[in-house]
Amino acid sequence: FLTSCSAGKTFWISWGVLVLCWFPAWLAYYPAICSYDIPAQMGQVLTGEYNTHHPLAHTLLLQFFYSVGKGIGNVNLGIGFYALMQLLVLAASMAGIIAIMAKWKAKRLQIILLTLYCALLPVNAYMSITTTKDVLFTVFVVWFFTGIYIYINQEDKIKLSLRIPYFLSIVGVILFRNNGKYALAVTWGVLGIVLVWALVK
Repeated sequence: FLTSCSAGKTFWISWGVLVLCWFPAWLAYYPAICSYDIPAQMGQVLTGEYNTHHPLAHTLLLQFFYSVGKGIGNVNLGIGFYALMQLLVLAASMAGIIAIMAKWKAKRLQIILLTLYCALLPVNAYMSITTTKDVLFTVFVVWFFTGIYIYINQEDKIKLSLRIPYFLSIVGVILFRNNGKYALAVTWGVLGIVLVWALVK
């Protein structure tokens, strides 16, 4: 089934499964789940008085979709578009990991079980339509650690098509979480220690 296809086909199949399983949650909670930080951020959007207590990049992204909805006469629809975009992107990040596993010859059962786990775990569907910064931050974290794994295990020369997403993941981790830079510093520090240890050993 999945692993009998190329990595590209595996990506699209798993992405489709994730989207189909999460889409009912989007319909049920339309336009989105707006919890904890969102009222404060939407206050910034409505007043135009911005601050960096919450990630400014995320607040501006909310403003963009709010403006789209306002422009077509339905603010809820704009926020609904944001939640749907988020759902599609989160599903793509998880499908990307599944495709990489298929490319590196993971067992068929592993691929199927991981796809079903990601698709059916209720928290994933809930997270995909929650309009907080944490969701896109999670996407960038997934890209970041996947990039590290590829860099460590890839025997061939790393292609530009892989370097660009890795660079964007670093930017995203910093922009979509105020303490993201500290997480990056700790991660790189640990990797540096491991590298030095490996060279000395």
